[in-house]
Amino acid sequence: MAGRAGSGEVIVKRIMLGLCCLFLSGTVLAATAISVRKRAVGSMLVTGWIEVAPTGKVANYDLDQSSKLPPVVVKLIGQTLSGLAFQPVEIAGKAVIAKARMSLRVIADPVGNENYQVKITGTQFGRPGNATSGTTDDISYKHRVEPSYPQEAAWHDVSGTVYVLAMVNRQGEVEHALAQQVDLRVVGNDDQMKRFRQVLALAAIKAVKHWTFNTPTTGPRAAQPYWLGRVPITFVLNNRKPAYGQWDVYVPGPIETAAWVQQLPHIANDKLIIANVDSTPSTGNFSLTSGLHLISKPSRS
Repeated sequence: MAGRAGSGEVIVKRIMLGLCCLFLSGTVLAATAISVRKRAVGSMLVTGWIEVAPTGKVANYDLDQSSKLPPVVVKLIGQTLSGLAFQPVEIAGKAVIAKARMSLRVIADPVGNENYQVKITGTQFGRPGNATSGTTDDISYKHRVEPSYPQEAAWHDVSGTVYVLAMVNRQGEVEHALAQQVDLRVVGNDDQMKRFRQVLALAAIKAVKHWTFNTPTTGPRAAQPYWLGRVPITFVLNNRKPAYGQWDVYVPGPIETAAWVQQLPHIANDKLIIANVDSTPSTGNFSLTSGLHLISKPSRS
């Protein structure tokens, strides 16, 4: 979806002004750094509820704090959701209405001539009926501590978000952890970007591996040998993270994998594990393999 200049022009200019502040302090501006800056995007994560009819079509939806969202984003989401189709949810062999949490990653890209393009690049939908947390049917946090800010990153004024994929065993401990994607709110050359992605990733994984969880004791998930979840960990200095509904500017990192991920028995059938990484809600998502199953995908243009 593309919009003409006007209110959209303000969004594009603010995004580009933000990019000017992304360079590493004290770094000589090089051609490679300029090239990296071109990969930066303006983005926001929108959350809410979705209700799916027995036919698999979207019956209703509700966006969190919709008044704080740009009108172009609200319009785009409405158009996109109306065209989605899900696998109907059945109870005792009968299709029923299903309600679940949803999160959508929205990107704003300038396309020249004072035009911009707003598109949805990732979606995640929670487990049907998961209206509350902390029930014995679901996995929940037991002990969680914030990671320490890496000194090297703080020294260079580096901030970013690390998306950690974690496998929790039946003892509620993190057996495996992988930094799937690291988005940086700073720009340097490729070597610098790689180094700071590693610095933030290591700090995030170190913390997550010490987390413990309450695992399900009732319901269909109680018998699972392990549980998979993805959690975003944000490193930000001086509380400079944009508020909900405001555009965030960063350079998306590549999606990484590991041998233990590739060996998961359902990896070939469940792309949510290796895709839509940056659409993970801030609270995390432990319904990666049991959420609403999307049949038709949203358009990315």
